[in-house]
Amino acid sequence: MNITTIKDAIDLARRAFESDEVAMFLCGEKNYAVPISRFVSANVPTDFEYIIRVCLYGYFKECNDDSIPDKYTLAIRQLLEGDYVNVWCAYMVCFFQIGFEYRNKSPFKIMSQDMITWVSHMLHKNKEGLKSCYLWQGKERKEGLWQEIEATNRVLSKEYGVSLL
Repeated sequence: MNITTIKDAIDLARRAFESDEVAMFLCGEKNYAVPISRFVSANVPTDFEYIIRVCLYGYFKECNDDSIPDKYTLAIRQLLEGDYVNVWCAYMVCFFQIGFEYRNKSPFKIMSQDMITWVSHMLHKNKEGLKSCYLWQGKERKEGLWQEIEATNRVLSKEYGVSLL
């Protein structure tokens, strides 16, 4: 989708939530992809940071619907039950969500200890598959998406004292 305004971004999230397609929205599937800035050197299916910070949080602030965090959490859990790319997308969403929560930039908190434990469990359950998945950020890495997860998890540990592994 061509996002040119904040309203477009919020409308994208609204469409996903109203259509019960939040998991697809989080992975950039079915016309929910938001391209990353040309100044960012990352090979990702959607701009995870933007869809959370602008689209999702903007939608939540606009409608102030208390069910949005629960639907968001459910979508992450659904992704964690999916294929290796879905698991990686769920991890990336959690990576950014943790950063926003620790910097008080999120209008709600979903990354409880139970959620962190579940994400970690599902990552380890899918470890071998993630190691052999060379899509997106795993393309140039010897151990595929798993190696990307290890690298970004070090950032979480250093910056926030949180590990998803």
